[in-house]
Amino acid sequence: MGLIKASVAQIRHRPSRILLTGVAIGVATLFTAGTVLFTDTLRTEFTAGFTSVSEDVDAIAEPDFQYVDGLTNDHLQQVQALSEVTEAVPEISGIAIDANREMVIVTGGTFDGPLADTELLEGAAPEGPGEVVLSSTGAESMAAGVGDEVTLTFSLQTLDGNESVEERTLRVSGITEHANSVTSVVVGEPESVREWLWSEYWNGIRVVGVDPETTAAAMSEVLGTDAIVETGEERRANDLAAADAGADQVFLLLSVFLFIALFAAAIIVASTFRILLVRNRRRTALLRCVGAQPGHILRALLVEAALSGLLAGVLGVLAAVGLGYGGLAVAGALTDSDISLAVSPVGLVWCVVLAVAVAVVAAAVPAVRGSRISPVAAMNVAALSDSGSGIGRLRAVFAVLAVLGAAVLAAVPIVMPDSGQVGILAAAGSGCILFVGFLACGPVVLRGVVGLLEKPLTRIGGISGRLAVRNTLRAPRRSATTAAVFALGVTLVTAVLVSLSNLQTGAEDSLAAARPADVTISSYTSYEEPSALTPEVVESLRADPAVGDLAEVTHTEGDVTVGGTTTPDLWIRGVDLSGLHDVTRDPAEGGFDGWGPGQAGLYTETAADLGLAVGDSMTVAAGSGEVTVEVVALYENTGTMGTTVLHPDDIAAIDQGAHLEMLLANPAPGIDQDAFRDAVDSLVPISPLIDVSFPGDERALFQEMIDTLRMVALGLVGITVLVAMVGVATTLSLSVVERTQEHGLLRALGLRGGGLRSMLSWEAAILGGYATVLGILLGTGYAMLITLSDPQLGATPSIPFDQLGLVLVAMLAMALLSALIPASKAAKSSPMQALADD
Repeated sequence: MGLIKASVAQIRHRPSRILLTGVAIGVATLFTAGTVLFTDTLRTEFTAGFTSVSEDVDAIAEPDFQYVDGLTNDHLQQVQALSEVTEAVPEISGIAIDANREMVIVTGGTFDGPLADTELLEGAAPEGPGEVVLSSTGAESMAAGVGDEVTLTFSLQTLDGNESVEERTLRVSGITEHANSVTSVVVGEPESVREWLWSEYWNGIRVVGVDPETTAAAMSEVLGTDAIVETGEERRANDLAAADAGADQVFLLLSVFLFIALFAAAIIVASTFRILLVRNRRRTALLRCVGAQPGHILRALLVEAALSGLLAGVLGVLAAVGLGYGGLAVAGALTDSDISLAVSPVGLVWCVVLAVAVAVVAAAVPAVRGSRISPVAAMNVAALSDSGSGIGRLRAVFAVLAVLGAAVLAAVPIVMPDSGQVGILAAAGSGCILFVGFLACGPVVLRGVVGLLEKPLTRIGGISGRLAVRNTLRAPRRSATTAAVFALGVTLVTAVLVSLSNLQTGAEDSLAAARPADVTISSYTSYEEPSALTPEVVESLRADPAVGDLAEVTHTEGDVTVGGTTTPDLWIRGVDLSGLHDVTRDPAEGGFDGWGPGQAGLYTETAADLGLAVGDSMTVAAGSGEVTVEVVALYENTGTMGTTVLHPDDIAAIDQGAHLEMLLANPAPGIDQDAFRDAVDSLVPISPLIDVSFPGDERALFQEMIDTLRMVALGLVGITVLVAMVGVATTLSLSVVERTQEHGLLRALGLRGGGLRSMLSWEAAILGGYATVLGILLGTGYAMLITLSDPQLGATPSIPFDQLGLVLVAMLAMALLSALIPASKAAKSSPMQALADD
């Protein structure tokens, strides 16, 4: 107990010991507590706002589609007639298209009474079939406010089974906030919505009754097998279980990065403790001389580690809570949202416990080694220095085995390119094993690399550069550990950037193949019905001076015969590919040069199923005709060509009534995009059965999604980078403390404070540059392995050299920034005080 008190007294005397070992733990704890707060807040918001039924709903019925197509007015009246039911309202929803050709969710809403599900932000509830309430997202998208009119187009199923469209102009009576914040939502009276959708069915019935169980039982009895009945409590429980599952998935993703950050912090703490033990070797020796046993020393050191973790954990938790409240306050002021931070005391206490555990575990190995040193050895500086460059036979063997294991796992995605998730897991496992192996052999690698740079760095940095190289090589174990943590952060950042670049390039290639023209106009009618792209629409586009090239993509179903074997009902497209270079570029085999009648292209999997290769022939029959064509190319992308593509003349020969599936159009020469868009919008009717797609809009939406993913991912890996910065700063700070007398001697010999600052800055630059280049190489390699191991990701190899250049500059800047405080402290020290310091 006396030794523990002595350790506490020493911490009070020198609080810098806590600072050096606790900063990395504090940063990791901040992230841990932030993750707990975020997850709890997410769950609370799902509980409060994302359940499909309110607390007032006692029971809900939905159609059992095994027996019925929906719930009718008869079902509703049967429920309303039950003595156990106080109030019952129907549910109805469908899809419409607004004047901007955007999809709109149209739903029936209840505005008054215990079953009210729509709360108005402004305006009033609809009064009749000509009024609606818009969600705030819809109001913004349609640029409409209370009192304005909006035009919606509905798709109707006629009595003869065909589909038609109907346009309605509706007055906006109010604005509401809806849980769906992405798609526009239009809320009307249930009866009006059912009329607009031309439906005879309801999607469900919500009920308030005398008792949930009794009411649900009565509804089940009267509705029989036509409906599935749940109590409101059961529905809310199911919704919340799904919400919790979503929150758990987010938490699982965060936990991966949390583990990495804590692991990096533990490495920094272990390295720092080892150095502090070297620094305090004389105190340890004196304690052993006056009778302290190894166990006493060990307990004292672990208490110091625990106190460091406790203080860092408490400060990290407090910082996370403060940032949480502050962030939500700012977000609320900017977005008018009212989200309260969910603070779980138990969860935050566990965060502090985790911080203490990480600190103690990280300090355990250095503490055990330090406690076993004899007093004589502890008094010997050389015996305890951290300057050894060797790694020992055991560590060398372990490093070799780790590198070999990493290489074997990395080979899985290469040898098995279609391995999917197995390949991704193998690549990730390879990276983890390689990092552990690098920790083992790091000193040897560092000495080799930095040793090669001594002459050029001396030439560039002068005496400061030479001293920096020598100081780095003097303690290669410490430098290698710090560089490994820094390289881990850079590897994660690089892997994120390269992976997203691969995905973006692949998506752009797919978009170029699927949307090869400036506009794609598609028909959404089924292939048994006439195309929504009528001959009048096609001719109007051909005749307009703003429209240049116009290609038709037709479709039919045909039988393909190969060597006497017939495969029925294959989907076959007819496309004139002669001018669609984005579609036909880089086929897997063959080519589309000289495309014309008598030729065919096949999707690679379709060709494999049919047993065909380039140069083979096949007979295609549909309708009243047949043609024999030669396979000239195999391709991987089915966006425009589908699985089988023929020339339009061949399609016409076998099926003159082939379904017109889409139109591909480009502007005429000299026509700008705005004029071209205006022409297309004016000539193509607004209809739920017709989709008008401009690739530029899709590309912009995808770019926005990629940018969001990049920000989120970099935010997650940024915590590891921050811990790595702490590691560099800690290493340099300890270097300043250890070399106090040396710095004093240099100052006495004429080296100015600026020279010391330059020397420490060069040390930081060496560590940062070494780690950054290594991290960029590893991150790029593993990103390629991960994204290309699963073909379903659609990734295309692409290295974002500009972004990686920014990473190199930013990481070097961070390393130099980490050296500011240690360099400033060294430069301000007095030569006399430094020489006198022990």
